[in-house]
Amino acid sequence: MSRPDNRKPAGGALIIAGFTIIVIGFILVPHPGEAAAIHEIERTVDADEVPQTKNVVPVSDLSPAAKSAFQETQASNGEHVIYGKESHPSEWRYSDDVGYYYIQSDGRIYEMTTRGASPQILDYIKISLFLFTGISLSGVGVRWLQQN
Repeated sequence: MSRPDNRKPAGGALIIAGFTIIVIGFILVPHPGEAAAIHEIERTVDADEVPQTKNVVPVSDLSPAAKSAFQETQASNGEHVIYGKESHPSEWRYSDDVGYYYIQSDGRIYEMTTRGASPQILDYIKISLFLFTGISLSGVGVRWLQQN
């Protein structure tokens, strides 16, 4: 049988480990169940490389949401994700198919792609496992501390 003075550090460690598992769950699954709009800047192109069916849009003509998405994509090494359908720029299409857009900024033409990722029901299962494990471990730690 363990001595009572050994229970406090072990119980405290279990509680800390439980809360750590919960935090890790929210880090690994940051937006459970929300649709994602994915923006990528593939490359810069010359004007003659733009397909005739596409228009080159100056960045100044974009809506504030689209301009922000474009600038964030540039700043983050070519990829930016927006969560929640209400945050998606309305002038771009988000689906399983890739949409191609040509944006002119600072004298360059950027080929930008957009695609969507539907809400993932499995995200709720993933986060639930972290919550269950973390709460259970913390509960064991609390019970461990309460025993004499």
